[in-house]
Amino acid sequence: VEALHPDFDVRANAYLPLSGPAQSPGLAEFTLQGNSILMTGGQEVPLAGLDVEAGVRLPLEKLSPALSPENLELRLYGGGYYFDDIYDTLIPEEVAGVKSRLQLVFNNAVAALPGSKITLESRYSSDDVRDERFEVGVRLQIPFGGGRRGRSHLSRQARRMVAALERDIDIVTAKSKAEKVIDNLTDVTFDRVAYASAGDDLTTAAAQGGNTLIIATGNLNGDKALQANQTLQGGGSTIAVRGARSGTVVGFTAPGTQPTIDENVNAVLSITDSNTHIAGVNVTGGGIFAPVTNDGIQVADGTSNIVIADSSVSGVGDNALDFNDNHTGVTIKDVTISFSGGDGIDFDAGNSDITIQGVSIGFSVDDGIDFGDNNTNVRITQTDISDSLGNGIVIDDNNEITLTDLAIWTSDDVGVRADDGNTITMTGSSIINSGFDGFIARDNNSVTVTGNTFTDTTNGDAVAFRTGNTANIADNTFSGSIASNLIDLDGANNTLSGTGNINNATSVAVCEDAGGNFGQTTFTDGLTCP
Repeated sequence: VEALHPDFDVRANAYLPLSGPAQSPGLAEFTLQGNSILMTGGQEVPLAGLDVEAGVRLPLEKLSPALSPENLELRLYGGGYYFDDIYDTLIPEEVAGVKSRLQLVFNNAVAALPGSKITLESRYSSDDVRDERFEVGVRLQIPFGGGRRGRSHLSRQARRMVAALERDIDIVTAKSKAEKVIDNLTDVTFDRVAYASAGDDLTTAAAQGGNTLIIATGNLNGDKALQANQTLQGGGSTIAVRGARSGTVVGFTAPGTQPTIDENVNAVLSITDSNTHIAGVNVTGGGIFAPVTNDGIQVADGTSNIVIADSSVSGVGDNALDFNDNHTGVTIKDVTISFSGGDGIDFDAGNSDITIQGVSIGFSVDDGIDFGDNNTNVRITQTDISDSLGNGIVIDDNNEITLTDLAIWTSDDVGVRADDGNTITMTGSSIINSGFDGFIARDNNSVTVTGNTFTDTTNGDAVAFRTGNTANIADNTFSGSIASNLIDLDGANNTLSGTGNINNATSVAVCEDAGGNFGQTTFTDGLTCP
């Protein structure tokens, strides 16, 4: 609404948002206050509101007739505004303040264009949310049509009636108010924060109970146990959290430096229950000759929704990561493991929905990764395994496992060993310098081995099968020195398929066939097996 007079103006505008709150990761901020963590700005909230202003023309003509309003107008405005969210629940406070404008208008600024205007303007506003703001600008207004005489002879009131509309030049928004945060990987809401620093007892912090974010810094000694619904985050590391109300996902970086947690006899860290997340910690044991109970991180049977990420485990007497039976929903991501007296990662039986991604395992006295029986929906990807004194990966019986983009180096025994009744897919991986076979499937497995590279074996075959396997062997490259055969059919009733294999290796033979096998896989040079 506008009421315009040659010398006075009054304006009022109302604003109503046409869209709702939007997630805003770039605006989100975290507050650690006492034993709580909160996110503000998880949403950008469009606001409804109004503004009003009144203005007066300053009589410059009293200073000089040349400053007649026909040529020059100087106007001063003052007013205020008020904006709030229509939900009345999303922002911490309304946006309310004062504003002013100073406007200098040159009428008929271009002689050849009657009715043209040049407007110089400055604006000021101030409120508790956006603080003080200053703006300056220039506007050129050129009329079209109407004729020279008509426009040049408009009255002052008529010129006011064609003045440009004035309204807030922004879409007024505000950051949403504080809300609780949720671990985006385990879906645990953090009701409290506990701290453990050098000299403190991590178990004391864990005793705060479930729904606790534990921030650890410095060196922590002795075996430690985490409870259900807890996240242990090392200083300086980042985890993904989301706003409980907004759903906005943002990385939260814990204050402090990454901690080292060490223990010489028992498991360094124990996960005793479900919905537990460990991120950004260094775990060290008593060395590879420490007692066999000296696991790095030991997880109790039957737990679910376990995440271990962005951490390292080194120098333990047994398994670096020890999972026994009946786990559901385990993620191991971006973890570095070195010098394990047992396996790098060990799963026993009956586990499901397991993801191992971005892991590096170096020097295991036993196997790099070991799976027992009846594990399903297991995915191992983008993982390097080197210098295992046993096998790179062992897969016992009746498992369903996918291997993608792996590099398995210098295993003293076999690169990948699958025993009986497994369903195995291996793609895009490299097996290099195995002590015996690069890959072996023993009995009654269903195997897909495609797009891999097998390089160098000391005493065995690149790929070997015993009895009753069904295997698609396609688009693999064999290179280097293979001590025995590229493909060895060491038993009967194997069924092979696949094309496009490339032989760039030196070997005793391309194929060793014990007889009684079916189908064949072919090489680009025309050779086949069997």
